[in-house]
Amino acid sequence: MDTRPPMKVHLMGIAGAGMSSLAGLFSARGDRVSGSDTGFYPPAGEVLAALPVRLHKGFSENHIPRGVDLCVVGNIVSRGNPEAEFVLNRHIPYASMPEALYEYFIHGNRSIVVAGTHGKTTTSAFIAFLLNRAGRKPGYFIGGQPLDLPCGYSPGSGNDFVSEGDEYETAFFDRSSKFLKYHPEILVLNPMEYDHIDFFPDEASYRAAFLNLVNQVPSAGRIINCTDYPMNREVAAGAFTAVTGYGSGERNEIRIKDVVCAPGAGFSFTLLTKEQELRLQSPLSGIYNAGNLAAGIAVGLYLEISVSVIRDAVACFRGVARRLKLLRSIGDSHFYEDFAHHPTSLARMLDSLRQMYPQHQLVCLVEPRSRSLRRRDFQERLVESLSGADEVVIRRVAQARRAADGTEINESEVAAALRHMGRRATVAQDGEAVRCAVRALDLSRPVAVVAASNGAFDGLPSWLADLDPQNEALST
Repeated sequence: MDTRPPMKVHLMGIAGAGMSSLAGLFSARGDRVSGSDTGFYPPAGEVLAALPVRLHKGFSENHIPRGVDLCVVGNIVSRGNPEAEFVLNRHIPYASMPEALYEYFIHGNRSIVVAGTHGKTTTSAFIAFLLNRAGRKPGYFIGGQPLDLPCGYSPGSGNDFVSEGDEYETAFFDRSSKFLKYHPEILVLNPMEYDHIDFFPDEASYRAAFLNLVNQVPSAGRIINCTDYPMNREVAAGAFTAVTGYGSGERNEIRIKDVVCAPGAGFSFTLLTKEQELRLQSPLSGIYNAGNLAAGIAVGLYLEISVSVIRDAVACFRGVARRLKLLRSIGDSHFYEDFAHHPTSLARMLDSLRQMYPQHQLVCLVEPRSRSLRRRDFQERLVESLSGADEVVIRRVAQARRAADGTEINESEVAAALRHMGRRATVAQDGEAVRCAVRALDLSRPVAVVAASNGAFDGLPSWLADLDPQNEALST
């Protein structure tokens, strides 16, 4: 029984995905939590609204409670912020989000960290779900909303803590990657490619962050590594920890083969291990999820979870919100949303839709909102990824979000390159123009439409979910 007195904790930048989950963890411990931010929007705003947390809009030293025990500084907070200056000048105890997460929730447990460029949220959610099914009652900290868990965080009551390991910067006073604070005993390295190019100036610096993470894993621990990607092989090559490789290659300890996509949704796949061959069925959309599930299964086998529990977890796991989610069907036409953030993610998502609906016209509505998708460095790769669709509508990056140094993509050039490849491609100036493009679709023949964005996309997913063909005068 925990007999310690509750702490007063104030979170600066509380409305971020990670910070709102951290607020939930502190609240679950019985601590008195407050926080400040510029606004409280979904989904983090909805998480916070359900918590006994005192929220302040804007930043002011008056928001910090008297006698505060700890101030957690989010990475959106910079020097000059009135709360940050007050904390520094008054010598109030403070920490970054990942430091607080480790100190108060991970430390003392077996730290299981999922890192990499792709699939971190789904993989960490599956591992937490699998451990729950096995009765291990893990703590977890996941940067999304798992569909099979109450929320994206839990302090747990067992001996395991699962964290989604973000490589982005920690705080204004610590420019290292967040995941370096989690000290994994089990490290999952999902597919890795150069990303976050606003923070990592080149591929070598991106790789170095993961090399540092690998060097934290104790020799008595375990690294689960996707060997299908060159950077993964490079990063794990000098590890002092035993490595379990997973992927499609024949030399992997856990080999993925015979992935078969079901019409509409779901897929089956085979996992080959040294001991057995498992044929598994998943309800998830997106055949790339075979890799995410294989990584989680590797963790489960290492922790000696029974095959029957693993098989059952795979069959029941529904994934994470906004990952290739079916919003609406009208006749034989189907409307999806996806949390697209990287050219490879877009390509894999469109390939899955193509396999799910081989006879459909495939339409991609894309908002290149993430910093990686918006940067001109990735423009050619973006064109290549979007070429997997028959028709593309690109939502122009809002002028207020554009960089002034010419490093943003040119949406018109992307559309022109796609048209040169034989695709239909247009640029939409705003959300209403995207809606007009949807209204112009001819649904008398089968169409598969996906709204791809890691942001709100002007409310487009909600609009698609409520789409009425009669009110919108769609041709069916």
